Amino acid sequence: LIAAVSAAAVLSAAPALAAIQTEYSDAQLRSFASAMVQVRAAAPTDGSAPSPEQQAAMASAVEASGLTPDEFNALAVRVSS
Repeated sequence: LIAAVSAAAVLSAAPALAAIQTEYSDAQLRSFASAMVQVRAAAPTDGSAPSPEQQAAMASAVEASGLTPDEFNALAVRVSS
């Protein structure tokens, strides 16, 4: 999960902690979980920075989930804390 959160960070800057939502709907959580699986699959496994192609695949996975990059990153922060 830590690698996925790091990979997600390249999509956009994480929102300020004060702006992080504290409650999420079941649909948002399902969307996040689905996107996270795909983000992790696209992320480099060796800890290196993602290539432009990998970044595009991660962004596409988040977009396809229906979440914005900020929503995805906020959820990733919440999950990792």
